[in-house]
Amino acid sequence: IAKQTLNILEQQFSTIQKPGQAPLNKTSNREQSSVLIVEDELNIRELLKDFVSSNGCAAITAADGQEAILAIQKQHFDLVFLDLKLPRISGVEVLKKIKQTSPNTPVVVSGDAADLEAVQDRAFRPQWVIPKPFKLQQISEALNMWLGREAAYQEPAFRSNS
Repeated sequence: IAKQTLNILEQQFSTIQKPGQAPLNKTSNREQSSVLIVEDELNIRELLKDFVSSNGCAAITAADGQEAILAIQKQHFDLVFLDLKLPRISGVEVLKKIKQTSPNTPVVVSGDAADLEAVQDRAFRPQWVIPKPFKLQQISEALNMWLGREAAYQEPAFRSNS
């Protein structure tokens, strides 16, 4: 799934954001939003970081659950993109920690169908669920919605029944 997702994202990113192009929906009278990207696949993590940064946000990355928890303890984030299948500490445990320490921080989770079932019946459900392989349009919509911006795309991300 990771290679399939990466190929899809690379194709979409190349058509959406051109080098030197102005960021999509950059908000002018607002402090730069901070977004934590938790993804163990390096290529996907870097592509998401570039995409989030190109949209005017400060993007911080974590390669596993332990790095994510350390980042959350050091800094407040306006939004978290969280892969559920992570080494060292699972994405479900990271989600639980985020909801305990910063319950108002919106969390967008991604994973395959089995991973997503793990967060459906819990008190610490995410605000947004994006099945893998995902599209950058889904990432953009979640980014824009949770940071109070106007959506750049019309295609909605799969939303959990919260």
